[in-house]
Amino acid sequence: MADNDARVDLRIEDRVAVLTLTDPARRNAMSLALREQCIARLRELEAGGAADAVVITGAGDKAFSAGADIGEVAQRTVAGE
Repeated sequence: MADNDARVDLRIEDRVAVLTLTDPARRNAMSLALREQCIARLRELEAGGAADAVVITGAGDKAFSAGADIGEVAQRTVAGE
């Protein structure tokens, strides 16, 4: 999944928001795009007031999230970012 295709699904039920990271093939590694989508979804929730609690989970059965996208970090380091 390319970074510009990264997704964060959001559903709200009984005032509980569930954000799901949906890149199980990469163990939901946190790329910049995925992080930005998480932040955008959380801001939507804050502005909308439709939820009292947030659960963050990851798709797949191997990991919630592997953490930082190491490949992306390496590219940014080489590029001097």
